[in-house]
Amino acid sequence: MANRKEVHFKETTSEIGNLAVKWSYLEFVIERLIWVLAGFATYEECDIFLHNLDVRQKAQIAKSLAVLRPIDEKWKGKTITALDTASNEFRNARNETIHSRWFLSDKGTRRQRIKIRISKPQSYAPREITTLEEARPNLGAMKRISKSIEKLSRELELLHSYAGVWKGNQEGSQAISYAQFVRLVRSESRRRQKPKKA
Repeated sequence: MANRKEVHFKETTSEIGNLAVKWSYLEFVIERLIWVLAGFATYEECDIFLHNLDVRQKAQIAKSLAVLRPIDEKWKGKTITALDTASNEFRNARNETIHSRWFLSDKGTRRQRIKIRISKPQSYAPREITTLEEARPNLGAMKRISKSIEKLSRELELLHSYAGVWKGNQEGSQAISYAQFVRLVRSESRRRQKPKKA
C-alpha cells in the first residue's frame, strides 16, 4: 500500500501531465486564431509556418494580425490581453513546472530547477553563485494554474470563433459586434444546458 508521500508524488506528477495537456491545447487555439487571421487556406499550411515557434512568438504574430484586421475594438483588446497572459504570466508558470526535475525523496515530493543567482551575503564576503533551487511543490497552485490555462483557452476559442464570423462576413453583410456575439453564444450555451421537460 502506498504511503502518504507516494500518493502526493503521484498526485503531483498527474497534475504536471494535466498542465502539459492544457498548455498544448492553449497553443493549438492560438495557432487556430493565427490560421483565421492570416488567411491560410488550410490548417496544415498554418502548422508548417508555426511549427518551430514558441508560444511567445506565436502570441506576437497573433497580436500583430489582430491589430492589422479591421475587427471589433473590444475583440482586439480582449485578444491582446489574452495572448499577453498566455505568453507572459502562464508561460513562466508552465516552464517552471515542465522544465523542473521532480523526484520523491525522504522529505517527500521535491522540485529542482536550475536558477542562477549571484549574491553577496556580507559586504566583505566574496560573491556566491547558486545554481540549483529545491522546493516542495504547491499542488494547489499547480491546479489553479491548470484551471486558469483551461479558462484562457475557452476565452481564446470564443475570440477565434468571432474572428471566423468576421472573416465570413467580409463580403459586405453587417457583422454583429463582439459583445453581441458573446451574449449570443452564452445564451445559446445556457439554453442547451437547461434540462428538457418530459
